Amino acid sequence: MMNVFTTINPYGNFEAQNEAMSSWASYFTVYSVNTKDDISKVKDLYPYIKFIETENTFDFNVSVFMNPPFTNTNKNKRLVKLNSILNSIVKTKGQYFCIVNSDIIIKTDQLSSFINDSYLSNGLIISTRYELEGDVVTRPFSSGYDIFIFDKKNIDILFNDNYVIGMPWWDYWIPLISLKSLNLYHIDDQIFFHRTHDTNYNPEYWIRFGEHLYRDIVLNMIGKDINIDIFKFCHIVKKHIENKQINIKL
Repeated sequence: MMNVFTTINPYGNFEAQNEAMSSWASYFTVYSVNTKDDISKVKDLYPYIKFIETENTFDFNVSVFMNPPFTNTNKNKRLVKLNSILNSIVKTKGQYFCIVNSDIIIKTDQLSSFINDSYLSNGLIISTRYELEGDVVTRPFSSGYDIFIFDKKNIDILFNDNYVIGMPWWDYWIPLISLKSLNLYHIDDQIFFHRTHDTNYNPEYWIRFGEHLYRDIVLNMIGKDINIDIFKFCHIVKKHIENKQINIKL
């Protein structure tokens, strides 16, 4: 019915990722796109996941990426690009696909009610996650998205080599570019959850990838520079998505 794609973080966080991905595997086939070396490290930890190799990655030095600097001896990592996952989806049989971050938990078997042509023939579905501390839901996450469901026939509009899973802003690119030609549906229910942890983006990377989105959306689509700082731009983009999305409920 639907295939789920993610990229497993091979550098740790096993408990959270295993809880999350095993919840998806209860209902769907789950694929993870990773480098050959990373697959060799983690494939035995996730026997229910189908791994797909890629070499289309973003390389960075952890001491620059993390704030404060990461002290692990392995200071270089390779993150999977959005295009790596999209290319893997193109090569996989099936009609409906979901891209999800690897630490997002699903707690319902009713998602299938949205996975049909009435929503996805000319639309894309996103959803808000809810933060968990123990068994307590504390708040909705208001700064981005983690779940993207679509018909493979509409995949071409999503490709963009600037965006990287594990870096900021790709989760805004997908709904924004989808709005150009598709309806954007937002699941307005508490069915996706995330165990709260610190986010340690170095501001340099947050701004760097925000500038990609600024150029893609403002300069390339609007055609002129509106002279706005990246932080204000983030707020405007989120409000724009919220104003355009069509809320749907189970």
